[in-house]
Formats: sequence, C-alpha cells, structure tokens
Amino acid sequence: LANEEARQRMDQHNFCRGLAEVVKELDGEVIRDGLFEKGVNPLNPSAIYVIVKNGGSGNCEPRYACPVYKTPISVFGDCFYSPDSMRAYPILGGIPVLRSSQGIIASRFEDFSQGGGN
Repeated sequence: LANEEARQRMDQHNFCRGLAEVVKELDGEVIRDGLFEKGVNPLNPSAIYVIVKNGGSGNCEPRYACPVYKTPISVFGDCFYSPDSMRAYPILGGIPVLRSSQGIIASRFEDFSQGGGN
C-alpha cells in the first residue's frame, strides 16, 4: 500500500510484508484493509487489516521454533531445546530468550540434561 520510496525504507528496516497473503495461507480472510487516513510520516505509512479467522483447529497454544533453523523446540529444564538443530536457548525470569545470538550448540544436551523434554 506504500509508494516506492516507502517500500525501499520498509525493505531496509525489515518491516512485515505480505500480510494478506499469509492470512489466506492460514485459512483466514481479509475483509478490509487500507491506509490510515492521517499518517504522520509518509515514509512510514500505517495500515489496518480486519481479519476473519476461518475454521482451524482452535488450538491457540503458542508454538516455538529454533530461530536459526525453524525446527520445533520444547522446554527442557530451564531452557528451550531443539533436538533437530541441537541448539539450546535460555529461559530467564520465565521469559524465553529466542534470539539466534543467544543460542548455544548443545549436541549432547539430551544425554546430560536432567530436565527431560516436555
């Protein structure tokens, strides 16, 4: 919905893009979209989407994934761990730290962990 200059800025700053397509892929429907009428910065246009969720499993539980390989991770003691990527991510004060820079390679983690997979 933005002009070319704003699109270049969006690319530079890694803005979310293609929301309508993602909604359709997830069996949803965009019933209204458009730009806010009174934008503050023309290089940062704000849009609104009204979305209807169709069907689905009804499961609203969060699903976490390894930020590097996008493989499933689960709680393993005091961290999240992905057996597929062999990476562990800490949980600090109850908050998962799922940044690629915070993951550690833990190829033998399951052999030595006392936490067990949940």
